Amino acid sequence: MIKLELEYIFHTTPKILFKQISTPSGLAGWFAQDVDVMDNMFIFKWADYRMDAIVQINHENYYVKFDWIDEEEKYTELKLVYNKLSKDTSLKITDFAENEEDAEDLQKLWDETIKRLKLRLGLPPKLMK
Repeated sequence: MIKLELEYIFHTTPKILFKQISTPSGLAGWFAQDVDVMDNMFIFKWADYRMDAIVQINHENYYVKFDWIDEEEKYTELKLVYNKLSKDTSLKITDFAENEEDAEDLQKLWDETIKRLKLRLGLPPKLMK
């Protein structure tokens, strides 16, 4: 298994970005087509696909971790780091792929997904890593 660690820069505050990465309404539209919640489980839905995850929020406005139920030992971690000097927020993503080819595809998928998130926030979609 290959661990991917990606970083994207946003010209916004952690509070605004945290709502987009930690709530069903925030995640729907950029990360998945629809997101439902039952207790501490998020249900992510795409056209013909569904994934369930237990959500762990370590610290509000800082950290969210999705433990994927059907994927043994796989998780997706989203961390926010605020730079007081530039007033930018870095979104640091940890995700996993089975092999090198899947890792390249996953990186491209994250790049496109982050473009959608930036558009949703009204930010320029240019990727900054």
